[in-house]
Amino acid sequence: MLKVLGRRQFLVGGGSVIALPWLASALPRRARAQSPDDSCFVVFFAPGGRVEERWHPSGDETGFALPESLQPLAAFQSELVVLSGLGLHSARDPRNHGHAHSRGMGTLLTGTYVPYGPYETCCNDTTSGFAAGPSLDQVIARQIGRSSRFASLELAVRWPTDERDRGTVAPTNCIHFSSAETPVPSESNPFRVYTRLFGELTGTSLAASADRLRRRRSVLDAVQREYGALLPRLGSIDRRKLEQHLTQVREVELRLGNAGGAYGCSPRDPGPPFDPALDASIPQTGRLMMELLVMALECGLTRVGTIQYSDSQAYNTFPWLGLNQTHHYYQHDSGSYLFDQLAQISRWYMGELGYLLGRLGARREDGSRLLDRTLVLYGSEIARADNHGQDNMPFLLAGKAGGLRGGRHLRYPGVAHNDLLLSIARAFGVATSTFGLPEYCSGPLPGLFG
Repeated sequence: MLKVLGRRQFLVGGGSVIALPWLASALPRRARAQSPDDSCFVVFFAPGGRVEERWHPSGDETGFALPESLQPLAAFQSELVVLSGLGLHSARDPRNHGHAHSRGMGTLLTGTYVPYGPYETCCNDTTSGFAAGPSLDQVIARQIGRSSRFASLELAVRWPTDERDRGTVAPTNCIHFSSAETPVPSESNPFRVYTRLFGELTGTSLAASADRLRRRRSVLDAVQREYGALLPRLGSIDRRKLEQHLTQVREVELRLGNAGGAYGCSPRDPGPPFDPALDASIPQTGRLMMELLVMALECGLTRVGTIQYSDSQAYNTFPWLGLNQTHHYYQHDSGSYLFDQLAQISRWYMGELGYLLGRLGARREDGSRLLDRTLVLYGSEIARADNHGQDNMPFLLAGKAGGLRGGRHLRYPGVAHNDLLLSIARAFGVATSTFGLPEYCSGPLPGLFG
């Protein structure tokens, strides 16, 4: 049967639940006017900064040319706002403790500082705790996510890579904080994400849901009868929308079924098997996580999400690029700053951001796009890897939520990034005059929104 909770729709049958995109024609006429047009916020994080000489555009505000590292985003230039000049001033506040990487992680979305604590962040004399305030995503989630099943989704791809963290949250790997010194861990297991999003609403444990999929009983298989009963109630547009959505869910199931290691399912599709815990699987795992996030946004399961590719230590390799040393090695463990290799890594990350923008920007049958009501923020914990610099940070925005006007390169030389956080918070209706440490806030960035 079709079940509506608030303004969210679910297909329920055989003990399973599938979240659906909004299907206006499936509801009584009096309820159709409630179709949501909710704005969404997405963070895309990649570690290690960028090669400055290949990142910042040339030209004026609207007549700018994308440099080498941003070329994978050329198809979206009219929807991008590239920001230059902003610095993580709060990361240099004297109250900070720990290494520059962890200070960057802690301040990137909070605009606060990283206090003293017991966690080793690089060397024996660089211990720290967690950020001294909430992160932007969590503040926005409290503002717009109260009616969603999940206030926010924190998804990671290869996390954490530092063996010292032993797979737990630490200052070197966390960018989300619900309040002062209260980290929110990321989920790097796509199987658990899938089960969390598309498993039972109530009454069934994660282990039981995982066991059902391992026995190849698809969530879709369990709702086939209800699906058949729903179709006659749908108009042609909603029918195609539903069929497309369920096809995407099936494809994700098949890809999860082909994952190795703990996933244990025999493939129904001849694609190559992969283990999400391996460096070589980063491309497959990353795109799978992006598909899950886009489906969650489309179905209204959440309105706030993050794709975090790695922790700040970045001890992962890139074998598909022919780069078999760790990202950290190319930054400085080699004894030098390996310019070309780092530019290649940065360009690859921008290609993955482009994939996400493409999925958000896909047009529905009614001509609408999720990207038109989404704001995507790209950021990193440092600006330049060789000296751990945190001036002129690499920030990008995309989408139209909040009234963002794309196709621009905006320069804010010497301005603290707190003003960016404040601008985004206010674009989502957060009533505040500062964000993070007030001494680094001068107000919303002029000309960014509206």
